[in-house]
Amino acid sequence: MFVRSIPSTAARAAAIVTAALAACAVSAGAQAPSGAFRQGVGVDGPSANVGVLGGLDLARDGDGLVAWVRTEGGEDHASVALLRAGASRGVFRIDAGQPALTAGPVVAAGNGGRMVVAWANALGVFAALRPAEGAVFGAPQRVGAPGAGAPAIDLSPAGVGYLVWAQGGDVRGAYLPRTGTAFSVYPAPLDADPAREAGAAALRPRVATSADGIGLAVWGEALDGGMTRVVARRLVRGAPSARVVDATAATVQGRTAGAAELPEVAIEDDSSYACVGMRQQVQRVAGPDSVPRALLRHLRGSAFEAPVAVDGDPDAGATGGLRLALNGRGQGLVTAEGAVGAVLASIIRDDVPGAAVTIGAAGGAGALPAGGFAENYDGVTAWFTTPSPGLQSEVQARLLQDDPALAQAPPFGAPALLSGRAGAFDDPLAGISLGTPDPLGGLEVRTDRTGDAVVAFVQESAAGRTLMLATYDRAPGVPAGTTTTFWRPRRRPLLTWQPSTELWGAVTYTVLIDGVPAATTTGTSVAPSVALADGLHRWQVVATDIRGQATRSATRNLRIDATPPQLTVRVSRRLAETVLRLRALDRGGSKITTMRVDFGDGSPPLVVEGGRATVRHVFGPGRHRLRVSARDGAGNATVVSRTLRTPTGATIR
Repeated sequence: MFVRSIPSTAARAAAIVTAALAACAVSAGAQAPSGAFRQGVGVDGPSANVGVLGGLDLARDGDGLVAWVRTEGGEDHASVALLRAGASRGVFRIDAGQPALTAGPVVAAGNGGRMVVAWANALGVFAALRPAEGAVFGAPQRVGAPGAGAPAIDLSPAGVGYLVWAQGGDVRGAYLPRTGTAFSVYPAPLDADPAREAGAAALRPRVATSADGIGLAVWGEALDGGMTRVVARRLVRGAPSARVVDATAATVQGRTAGAAELPEVAIEDDSSYACVGMRQQVQRVAGPDSVPRALLRHLRGSAFEAPVAVDGDPDAGATGGLRLALNGRGQGLVTAEGAVGAVLASIIRDDVPGAAVTIGAAGGAGALPAGGFAENYDGVTAWFTTPSPGLQSEVQARLLQDDPALAQAPPFGAPALLSGRAGAFDDPLAGISLGTPDPLGGLEVRTDRTGDAVVAFVQESAAGRTLMLATYDRAPGVPAGTTTTFWRPRRRPLLTWQPSTELWGAVTYTVLIDGVPAATTTGTSVAPSVALADGLHRWQVVATDIRGQATRSATRNLRIDATPPQLTVRVSRRLAETVLRLRALDRGGSKITTMRVDFGDGSPPLVVEGGRATVRHVFGPGRHRLRVSARDGAGNATVVSRTLRTPTGATIR
């Protein structure tokens, strides 16, 4: 008989576990992880001093940072918050003692707490590095000269970094080694032709860093006759590659293409492969004039493949630029806004973007869609929208759970509201409304490797502006029991399992035996607090995260036999022989496996299978200590000893 164990004394933990168990009905199969969107929480504000969003990044290990513009003393400066489990760990100013911002701040995060913030002011471009978890940001390093601006930065998962910026009509760059504490600035511009204007305004640079430590920078350059083009150049640690590759398309779907701008870049773990996006003028089907199109080009080695339009309608074109999100395997998504206000997404599979699908509508506001895509093939998109004329803007999001084993990508999930409707989303501590989103404040989306996502935006109300963080928190990964299914001889056996994959906080494990909670722990092993009866039991582990989301393992057999066998030994003699009649009975369910006879006269022991045997043996003269043992399938053993006296000797038959 199994008796329920005493529940945890921690009220919060008990409430979470109870709710999780109620939502996680026990079944034989494992439950696939799910997750939930959660509306935005204020990080800074409400205050008239909160400006626009600067940058957001999450490392693959789940930690990250967000940066934004904040007014202090009448000047714009850079504020930063470190993120853990999708929440702020405190706000601080990163550019203390410096003049007002002219560009940035932008951020990048690598695994292990390695993070960089970059910004520009009248003195130049600066970068501040946090080398690892537990460390503080070092003093800002000036990498660009006065007048420089438009910084962009990226770190590899291991911490290799590249920083690019515009300076004096050129694009410049710098390299950060994996364990380095300072950037090394490339002595010459990255431009294909330093005599041409590059990196200004819509030609601003972008950079991406692969897992193998190679960077790829993209930017726009001005050509004669008012034309502009987008180019790309690999950054090979301490030196740029010798080749600058033109990413601009000459034709798109058979129609002439013109000026290109607003480049974006994403790179795979293998730096041979990358994607470059841009907005480029393309001739309309219906006439000689052109419209801006959102184009994507796949870079393989040093050559670009044919351009792919990801904005749907060749005559309508796209509003604004596109946004790229790519995981290390080359799967991802592209987001763009169509000219008629449609929010579009194109899923990249095997380096090829699929047809654009409509996932939302701008509704009169600039949608500015953005997305993130994780190593587990989950993607999140978010955008601004005005649901109906006269209403205020909202931030909505949708989840994609792709599976490369499927012939085609599944549809996006239902839209989720991240910002709250006007007057309904209040700060419970301050008792005020945080207002509605400001599309001019920016929108960023980032994911970690398991699909958790952070969405950053700014809301505005009568009380001021607030930097908001909304999240998609994936439920813990499925735990897997590892305790043997063979018979166990203990009534309180140690149960073990493989841990859930969960990057955003600790996981609480609740062990169910025969459907009843038996123990709770944050480790990956535990023994029931009460004894279990002999027989077959079924056990399961429920993993619950810090937000109460739960997943359960498949149920697993647990066989208990803690009762030793009952052994009877009868001894008789027939002439010179001693006859042993042995009988062992299993009372716990695992069955008798073997019986062993130690004769005590120097003869080899005899082992027989099963629970019945008759053994004949001729002992030598003298006194002998006979020892008989019986063992069951769980390892329980019973021993019977007898002292025998014999007058004659012979051999075993």
